[in-house]
Amino acid sequence: MELSHKLRTPLLILVFLSIVFALKGLAAEDFGRVDRVVAVVNQDIVTFSDLQWLVDFRGFQVPGSPEEQLALFREVLDQLINQRLITSETSRTPFIRVTDEELKNFLGSYKTRFPTEEAYREALEKMRMEEADLLRILQAQIAVNKFVQLRFEPFVIVLPNEIQEYYDGEFVSDLAEANQIAPPLEMVEETVRQILTVRKTNMQLERWIQNARNSARIHILLSREPIDSPNIPSEFLPGFSFGNWHFEEAATARQ
Repeated sequence: MELSHKLRTPLLILVFLSIVFALKGLAAEDFGRVDRVVAVVNQDIVTFSDLQWLVDFRGFQVPGSPEEQLALFREVLDQLINQRLITSETSRTPFIRVTDEELKNFLGSYKTRFPTEEAYREALEKMRMEEADLLRILQAQIAVNKFVQLRFEPFVIVLPNEIQEYYDGEFVSDLAEANQIAPPLEMVEETVRQILTVRKTNMQLERWIQNARNSARIHILLSREPIDSPNIPSEFLPGFSFGNWHFEEAATARQ
């Protein structure tokens, strides 16, 4: 089933890849002292509050049917697991530093999602967080971006024939579909090179994530009960209708 909220490639979703750095404190504060564990990654837990917060933060529309909800949450959970593996690696990379200027610029880029400063502040309030929380998240994100750039991009080589093939194929075709004429290759060669660099970096990152998952201890606890099973209490997930969910025994986290 193809979902409009599908998280596509690892590098593209790095825009908010490290949000989990702030989640544990937020979850305990917002949802009381009891949460539900949906996965364990090595010795790190992922809670249902983490899922809900990420869905809210990314602005995903929660489907109405339990089956589609399960597809969404499993996809988000899968990405959270990848996030934990990547952020665990960046925490062990001491030479990655984030400057105040980088953080200021990244915050400015994030705020462009909102038409006004008031809308930005309203979004923070809806997500039950202060700007300081968001800055911690964005700082971690920059660190992840740097990790990807330092770990993978130096080993990416884009050959001239690859540039020519992409230009003759996808580049020209995409512009033709948009009723646009492709400029000469020499005018867009660097753009094509960057596109292919990102694509190859994605592939390396995907391989790294798969290897990390193969060597990690991952236990997923989230599944869906029959349709007539009890819902999660509404007070646990205010404002959402998440259908019917089952958590394996002992899948309860007390903060």
